[in-house]
Formats: sequence, structure tokens, C-alpha cells
Amino acid sequence: MTNEQLAPPNSDRLIIYVLGSGYGESQVVLFPGSNRRCMVVDSCRKTRRGKNLTASLLRKLDIKKIDLLVLTHSDEDHIGGAPELIDEFDPELLWHSDFVGSMRGLVAKWLRAKPGNRRYLELQRTVERIDRLAECNRTDLVHWKTLPWEHQPSGCIVQAVAPPHSISAIRAFEVDNLVRRNESGEWIVPEEGQKLLNGPKSPGDHPNSFSIALSIQWLSHRILLCGDVEKPQWERVITKLSRGDGRRLPLLRELDVVKIAHHGSDNAFCEEAWQLHLDNKRDGEVFVPVTPFNQKAKLPDSPTLEKLRQRYVQLAITADVGGAFDRAKSCQWELTVPPAPQCIDGQCMVVVTLHCDGSRTMQATRDAGIFACPSRPSMLNQLLSTADDFPE
Repeated sequence: MTNEQLAPPNSDRLIIYVLGSGYGESQVVLFPGSNRRCMVVDSCRKTRRGKNLTASLLRKLDIKKIDLLVLTHSDEDHIGGAPELIDEFDPELLWHSDFVGSMRGLVAKWLRAKPGNRRYLELQRTVERIDRLAECNRTDLVHWKTLPWEHQPSGCIVQAVAPPHSISAIRAFEVDNLVRRNESGEWIVPEEGQKLLNGPKSPGDHPNSFSIALSIQWLSHRILLCGDVEKPQWERVITKLSRGDGRRLPLLRELDVVKIAHHGSDNAFCEEAWQLHLDNKRDGEVFVPVTPFNQKAKLPDSPTLEKLRQRYVQLAITADVGGAFDRAKSCQWELTVPPAPQCIDGQCMVVVTLHCDGSRTMQATRDAGIFACPSRPSMLNQLLSTADDFPE
């Protein structure tokens, strides 16, 4: 897959690259036009060999600058490579949720407790880069009321639909004071502090509670990139978007693409939200890519794969990580579309292309896969007819 095949020049199309090969997830949205303008949502953490997969794709696409960088929340698998992206691609604007203020003091204390810890140092570098952009008025704290961002001249509109709340000053103070000194005067990182990186299940502590979800609108196309938003937050999002005249609720309706939330975990599945996603759409008209978490986690999990099969006829999994393909097959999904050649230094991905005439295609590189539901043969034939869109 050459650079030209990755991003056709002078194209009247919107292209979404969904990365997720067990080192976190990231989406790169290439706006219509020939000037290589893009939005990046999250950054995969570095591989064992120290490679930043998101940065590798941007270099392949010959992108020099990020127009909008969105860091959805503070989990490492979403912000692990952010410092390199900020340093090399100098984002014009950065959107982030409320994790930065509380994490600034928290990470500083963590490093006093465990100097040289790689994870904490990377988080500290991320906060430092965000602070640097904030000094230049190039950051926005984002939640569901944030004003939309519009890319010109394509008219592509990006809008946050989550988080449905902001962290309170009291809660930020509590988080900041989790790390404390023991009786010997040494800094310690208690279990509840450690959990802030991966999150317990209580909504107040879980980083996913503050995850950004994004609506993208271009011409007749609607896309939803769900971050790690989980069920309690989806319920609050629907309640808040329904208030007043409900004019913002269509942001969740009649979608063309839904990047599945939280790597396809069952605790991120919200029945009411999915009914809205499918409103006035046939099940074969929605593309649903999902990103596995890592080799150990069984995500996407079987309950989610089964629920998706009951609603859709096509599914894309960005990598066969942690037995994801086998679980999909056990839930009666069938791997149908031959993958394209490998690209960007071994990185696998799913590529969704939205055309100005309303048509869409979904492609997969080697080690990623597109699945179909064989119990609906008419829609399956329609899906297979898109195989000619795959690069040689």
C-alpha cells in the first residue's frame, strides 16, 4: 500500500484510519482536499521496539502538522505516544478532558514516590506538552457543551458529545492528595492512586468517566468515535442531549461509522445509545470498527460481539490480538474480505473512506480483518462487492 493509495491526492473524500494492534488505539482523520490536513484522536503507546505507530502513519501520509489533536482521557493506551506527536507535528489545537489538572500534581507526587518510573515520566511529559500548548492558547477543555470545531474549506464539523460532565474542584483536590507520605516520611502511591491509570469501577475515579466521544459530520455522512465512554456515561449523554428541543440528539442518530467504545467491552454497551445509532438505518449500512486492547485482555469480548452480530452485518477488527478473531468466529462472524498488503512498518489498521456521493468503503491491512454475518446473505453479497476497492 503506497502513500498514494493510503491518501489519494486531490480527493473529494474523508478517510479515517483506525489503529489498534495491542498497543492502544488511535484514529487519524484525513480531511477532504489535497493539502494533507488532519485530525488525530489519541495516540497509541510505543511498541516494545520503541515505535510510535500513530507518528509512523502520519509520516507515511506526508503530514507535517496536525490541525486538531484530541486526547480523550488519561489511560496510557490513549495518550502514551502524545509527547512525540506534539513535538513533531505541532498541533494547531489540542482538545482534552478534565484529566490534566488533577494529573499534574498527582504524577509529580508519583515520581517522588518512584523516581525514574517510565510510565510516570511519560505521563509527566504529556502534561508538560499540554501546558506548553496552553500557554499559547492552543488548548480547549472539552465536554458535551463545547462549541463545534469546523475544518475549512471542507466544511467537516467535529463536535464532542461526551464527557457529560466536568470534574469538580473538590474531586480534583481529592485526586491530587491521593499520594502521601508514610510514617517514615517516604512518598507512597496507595492502591487507589495506582488505579487511576487503569481505573476501578467507581465512576468518580475511573479515567473512562471523563473520556471524550466525538461526532464528525461531513455532507450527509455522520461518524461517532466513542473513545472509552462506558454505559453510565452514555446514559447521561442521552439525557443531556435530549434536553430542551433535543436538537443535538441527531449527533447519535443515523450513523455511517461507529468506532466501538472501550475496545468492545460489555460494560461500554448501552442499548439505548445503539438504538439511536441504528435509527432509520439498515443494519448493513453502518461500519463498526473495534480495536482490541492487548494480548491478555479478551477484548472485544464475546457478549459485545454477539450483540453487534444481532444488529449489524459487517464488523472490522483492527488486529488479531488476544484471540479476537477466534471469539468473533465463535459468535458466528465470518472473516470474508481478503486483507490488503501490510503497510507502515508492520502496523495493521482498518481504513474507512467516505465519498462525497454518499458511498463508503471499508478496507483492512494484513493482520486486521473485516467480518460479515452469513445469516443475512443479501447484505453479505452487497458487502463482498466492495472488495474491488481494496488496494493491490
